[in-house]
Amino acid sequence: MYVLDASAFIHGKPAVLRGYTTPEVLSELKSTEANAYLWVIGERVEVERPSPHFVREVRRALAEIGETKLSDADVSVLALALQKKLPLVTDDYNLQNVARYLGLEVLDTGMGRIRRVLRYEWRCIGCGRKYRAGMKRCPVCGSRVRPHSFLISEVEDTQ
Repeated sequence: MYVLDASAFIHGKPAVLRGYTTPEVLSELKSTEANAYLWVIGERVEVERPSPHFVREVRRALAEIGETKLSDADVSVLALALQKKLPLVTDDYNLQNVARYLGLEVLDTGMGRIRRVLRYEWRCIGCGRKYRAGMKRCPVCGSRVRPHSFLISEVEDTQ
């Protein structure tokens, strides 16, 4: 069993997969191919909302590593994988980064997996001040703020 992100449907992970997804993920499926794939495997995929406790845990992890690019659908699928203690199927590198940080197993659909878990920090290019959350301008000097990544750990290849 797996928890499936939108990329599992978009890239057509083999039809032998059984698992779970969230209503937010299903709302991201726009292509005819993804919806056709969902129709083919539909009775093998259960749609479920994660517990609010696990959503909070994922949001806490996002703040800890400075991840700002994940959607509500991404948060929901991470929370469900954490709650069910199941591997997450996704090709989204930002999603994989947070999943690995949370200790989740990640499977890709053939598009590749991350090799390192990163933490992000934002720095002002003018005064050098550091910020945890993404912002465009430094509130002190007005210069642009850019993200910088820092290695947390290497990822072992288990596939």
